Parts: sequence; C-alpha cells; structure tokens
Amino acid sequence: MREIYSSSIPLQLLHTFLLSFSLCCHPHYTELFSNKLKEVRLDLIEARALQVAASQLPSASDPLVSQLCALVQNQTNVIAGLSFVVDALLINQQELRQELHRANNRIVKPTERLPENARLHGSNLTRQWIVPALPPFKCVNLNDLLDKWKRSPRSREDDHLVHCIDFLRNYLIRACEPVERIQTYACRQTGKCGKHERLLDVPEEIVDILINCLLDGFGLGHPELSMTADQLIARPTRYWKELGPIDAIRTAALEERRKARVEWGPQIRGALGKALADVRAYVMKQDRLVPPQVIFLDIIQGTSITIVTPAHNIHVAPASAKRKALEPLHEAKSQPMPRPPEQPQPPPVLGNNAPA
Repeated sequence: MREIYSSSIPLQLLHTFLLSFSLCCHPHYTELFSNKLKEVRLDLIEARALQVAASQLPSASDPLVSQLCALVQNQTNVIAGLSFVVDALLINQQELRQELHRANNRIVKPTERLPENARLHGSNLTRQWIVPALPPFKCVNLNDLLDKWKRSPRSREDDHLVHCIDFLRNYLIRACEPVERIQTYACRQTGKCGKHERLLDVPEEIVDILINCLLDGFGLGHPELSMTADQLIARPTRYWKELGPIDAIRTAALEERRKARVEWGPQIRGALGKALADVRAYVMKQDRLVPPQVIFLDIIQGTSITIVTPAHNIHVAPASAKRKALEPLHEAKSQPMPRPPEQPQPPPVLGNNAPA
C-alpha cells in the first residue's frame, strides 16, 4: 500500500482509494486510518467547487430532470457541509494529539526524594552492620567497607540510586567464597516468576542488612525515626533538637525522614537487583571479579580515538584534554605536504637551425 504524502486529500481521490478495500474489512484498513492518515486534511476547495458547479446547472423543462438537478444540488450541499465539519474535527484532533505529546514529554518518572543534604557516607552510620557468614556468603563488616568507599566523581551528588548501586557492586565482588559464586544469585522483586529462574535468591537476612545499612548511611537509621513527635517533644533528644529550632519544624522534618525511610527500602532492594545483574556480567581476572573491558570510539573532526576502559569505571576526558591530545595530529594535518626535490633539467637540444 502506497503512502499518502499530501496533507490535503481530495474527496474523490479518497473515495477511489477506499474502493480497493472490501467492505472496510481489509487488514490494511485499520492501518490506513491509524498510521497513514494521521495528519490528513480534506480538500475544502474541491468540495466548494463541486457545490458551485451543482448550483450552476441549467434549468430543464423536463420535470424528472429538474428533480434530479435539485437532488444533486442538495447532495453537493450536504457533502460540502460535511467536509467542513470533518475538516474541523481533524484540526481539533491534531491539536489534541500535539497537546498529548507535550504532556507526555512533561511526564517525569516519579522518584522518591531524600531529605536535603542527605548523602551516603560512613559517618552517618549509627551502629555496626555485619553481614553474617552464610556460605557461600562471607562475614563482611559493612561499616569498614562504607568508610573506604568513595563516590565516583562522574556521578552527581544527588544521584543517590547510582551511589547505592555502586556501593553494592563494591560489596558483591567480595561477598562470596569463591568469589564467582555471587554470579549465581539474584535479588528478585516479584518472586520466582521473574527472569533467570535458574538463579538463586540472596538470603533475605543479608538483603535486610544491606537495605538497613544503606538507609543508615543516608542518615535514616536513627532510633528517633521509630518514635512519634509527641514522644520526642516530651523527651527531646539531641537528634530531635538538631532537626530545627522549633517543634513544628522538627515535626515536619521527622515526618519527611520517616516517609523517606519507608519509600527508599524498595528502592535499595531494586538497586541490589541491578548491582547483581552488573556483577553477573563481570569476568574473573587474577582471582577477582572485574568489569569487562569496553571499547569506546570518539570521533572528533574526523579523527578517531579508541579508549579501552573497564565498565562502570569509565573516564571521559574533558573536551579541552581531547583537543590538547589531538593538537599534534591537527598540526600535522594542517601542514602542507613537503614538495619532492626538484630534478635537474636536461640541457635543451639544439636543432640544425640553431645558432652555433
């Protein structure tokens, strides 16, 4: 079926085109009106010309012919009127489609927020978090691990979910003995009905410890968060007093943190699933799990640069550094090609008529 490129379709052409479909039940009939005629408009000039032509028919003496002419004029008037109405509906449909498209662009996937200035850091921990030894999982001190963990300079300070995934990957590559056993585990959000049924589930005891440790690392592990504002007003603690200057502000801050703690539990569980998926793609190198190497091709002004970096640890040089690295190539490219040395010209051959 050919594409209709014109945005204004004559009614006669559309009628002829639809005759190829049998009683509007052809399999391409729906495709025509859903895909091909999205921005179509009716040719109102043609409808108006048809109406004018019908009104200019000469009068006939025969009563039958006169009745037929009147019938044709009425039909053309109806066709012209319907054409204007349908065209107006098509205009409104286009506007509605554009508004819907703009609305879809404005829709942002809702993400749970953390309190202002919340950062994942070992100094926020309020207690010891130890992963117990549940073979093949080893006993790991998460406090020491979080103290040594450094946020990637490539991520923004408010990329909290990225920070969780990065820290969890750092834990997972040393979680088991042997280390590659971690690649046989997953953290499912919907039970065994998910993908990769062959994978084992991380023990829920370990999952709960990881979630609570990260919540504590965000500053959401204080015992006051399990208390009500009235209890803290009656027996204020240091943490309660640091939430604000007055009880009303402290109450609002407490509720914000309680809500964030509830919302971020499932978020961290999802981050653990993503971190496990990343680690399952790692490779063994010198008895360690490391990200696979990825080759990036950066093309700048026709010059290609190949960068080999481990995944999840990609370093992208700033544009100024790239330009500086390419300066010798650009200078060599801009310099003119050296001319070959000129060959000595042979002496001219003197003819018989040349002077001696």
